[in-house]
Amino acid sequence: MIKKRYLLFLISILIAFQSMLTLYKKINAPKFPVHIIKLTKKEEFIDFLKPSQKEILENFERLDSKSYNKKYYDIVQNSRCVLKDKHGVQLSSYILEKLVLSDKLSSERLLYVLNRLRLLKIYDFNLIESIEYSLEYIKLAKYLGLNYDVDRGKIGLAVIIAKLDGYNTSNEILLNILNSKNSYKNRNEIEVITFLNLAENNISLGNYTKALDYLDEVTYFLKDNKINNYLDNIEIVVNALYSHIYSILEEKDEAKKYLELAKEAFYRKEEIYFLNEIIYLIYSKEYYNLKFDIENFSVKNLEKLLEKFEYSNGLIFYSSIYELLLEYYIEKYNFEKYDLLKVEYDKKNELLKEFKFEILFLNIAQYIKSGSLTKEYTDLLFKNLRMIIYIIILLIIIILYSRKVSCLNTISNKDFLTGLKNRKAFQKYLDNLNNQKYFMVLFDIDDFKAINDNFGHEVGDEVLKKIGKLLLYKEKNGYFTAFRIGGEEFALLFYKENIDKRTIVQISESVRMDIMNAQWPDSIKVSISGGAGIGDSDAYKKCDNLLYKAKRTGKNKIIYDL
Repeated sequence: MIKKRYLLFLISILIAFQSMLTLYKKINAPKFPVHIIKLTKKEEFIDFLKPSQKEILENFERLDSKSYNKKYYDIVQNSRCVLKDKHGVQLSSYILEKLVLSDKLSSERLLYVLNRLRLLKIYDFNLIESIEYSLEYIKLAKYLGLNYDVDRGKIGLAVIIAKLDGYNTSNEILLNILNSKNSYKNRNEIEVITFLNLAENNISLGNYTKALDYLDEVTYFLKDNKINNYLDNIEIVVNALYSHIYSILEEKDEAKKYLELAKEAFYRKEEIYFLNEIIYLIYSKEYYNLKFDIENFSVKNLEKLLEKFEYSNGLIFYSSIYELLLEYYIEKYNFEKYDLLKVEYDKKNELLKEFKFEILFLNIAQYIKSGSLTKEYTDLLFKNLRMIIYIIILLIIIILYSRKVSCLNTISNKDFLTGLKNRKAFQKYLDNLNNQKYFMVLFDIDDFKAINDNFGHEVGDEVLKKIGKLLLYKEKNGYFTAFRIGGEEFALLFYKENIDKRTIVQISESVRMDIMNAQWPDSIKVSISGGAGIGDSDAYKKCDNLLYKAKRTGKNKIIYDL
């Protein structure tokens, strides 16, 4: 009987201890800072929803908040169904934000919802909110002892940093995950996503060999695991990236092979795991077309993606797509569309710079809000901040002064109609090349006076502008510097070390042919005549004589004396 009482007493103590431990955990559990949630405004999307979207919203709003903790998974899955529809990202964000704000979810379930929400914010390019959600996600995962989720949150931060051009910092975070060797279920999944992001970062950095190595790591994983819906989605992205790299390296057969594999995986998939696999596929396909099959290049496909981003503020892929379109318009000599798109692209870049400054100061604000700083340290921080502000102001003054000087220098050396360097700059280059081997090509536009007389000076100016843009584009290869030295006369100076005569002829002829084959206003015919010679004290006079010889002997030719 006494033993029984001792046993009951011991059980009572254990129950009491367990209750106290549960209460302690509840009291000390990390509270999600709900003030960081900026609830998506319902009125911004409610009037634009399709019937199926409205049904999802109405079903959610009919639920009692007390049932959120039990039905959280179904709610999240239902909201995922609308992600690829118009306004779907806003609707999904609204539902998940309401779940978090309800304070009805257990820590584990809150973690699940936070993960989906931070991914949505990345897709929507709300980087400030995504960083805040990611940091809270990592903190909560650490509290729960879930290393898988800690690493997943770190990958999310690495992705955001990469989108802000911090590729090297992003790589450090990702390599830290691989080197940590934390053991948990689904470790392979984390490594695969880490390798994928490392591959993307290295493509952006131009480290194509490294990028291929990382993609090979993912490929080994895919070979060792049975293909399922999740792996199909990974396979799309991997093969699209392979194709993109081989297109950059101008290996047509390899690029085509991996593009076809990406398409096969896309048609095989049954469920969405990534929001953007179709974008990887479309981008790789159009990049391939631009390099190898330009007649099948689809401006419409890329413009649809840009429209989608414009609606959702999604700028994650915008840079690559804009640059691809700009390159296409250059290849097609469509400088009018090039100019319009370039203005739009520059505006997006300004927006990106604003995000970078916001995120920089977000970090300081987070430390101050956390209460983890002592008063002394806070005072020291503010003193340092004041000093930093003074230094920044001084730097701004120096930069503005330098820009003013640089701007004045540019004005005096630039031809503003064509964007090329002017005759003054041409003379400076010749003076600097006095003791250096170089070659000169002079050319002017055939029958330019007739173009002005018959079609007007506005058309003549358009011809000069277009030739200027063509030369600026070709100047990027580094072989020559182009000048407009007066009226319709242009000059090219070739001074690259070890350049051979054959290369000079090939480049000069490509300039002549491109001008002849370009589309001109009012369907006019434009050609050039020129002379090319070795650089010396009489180079200009010799090239000028060759130019006029080309004029007298039929025009639309360049005569060489190399």
